[in-house]
Amino acid sequence: MSLNAGKKPGAHAAGPSTGMADFTDADARRTIGRALRLIGVVVLVATPLIWWRAGWQSALLLAVGAAISGSGLFEWLRLMTAVLARMETPKPEAAAKKYLRHMADRTAPAPPPPEQAAPAAEHPCPEKPRPMTRILLGFVLRMAVALAALYVSLKFLNGSAYALLAGLAMGVFALLFESLRLIRAWAA
Repeated sequence: MSLNAGKKPGAHAAGPSTGMADFTDADARRTIGRALRLIGVVVLVATPLIWWRAGWQSALLLAVGAAISGSGLFEWLRLMTAVLARMETPKPEAAAKKYLRHMADRTAPAPPPPEQAAPAAEHPCPEKPRPMTRILLGFVLRMAVALAALYVSLKFLNGSAYALLAGLAMGVFALLFESLRLIRAWAA
């Protein structure tokens, strides 16, 4: 069971989450991270069983399918993070005004000693989001590698195609499991 099992999703310093309205980007990252860990655990448990019952080729097909499924979740997380970062980036005028206010504050009197200082505020010039071209190129490259892995595994491994399909479906079932956990936590 996860270390965060007792905590509600979206629990922030201001208080616990009340539902989907409080679901943040960090909550989505944690959810996908837990789904990836779940895929890893299922593969570690299922691979020896499949090897014993159907042979090493089928066990390898299960692992290939799970790797493709897990890499798809990871790539989706990267794509989602990049799109959200672009949506949350302030307009250049707003960033310029915020930066000018910051510079004006720097010319103000000296700050209080560190023991009396307020917590550090957010930097006035947020870092630029990563270029979408690089992220989309990575996405297309991952799709090509996944297609090649599927082709090679089906062509040269004489294992069960059902094992490959089970591995490919692990991402969907892991996300379904994590979403049911979130719904249960929000209902509690």
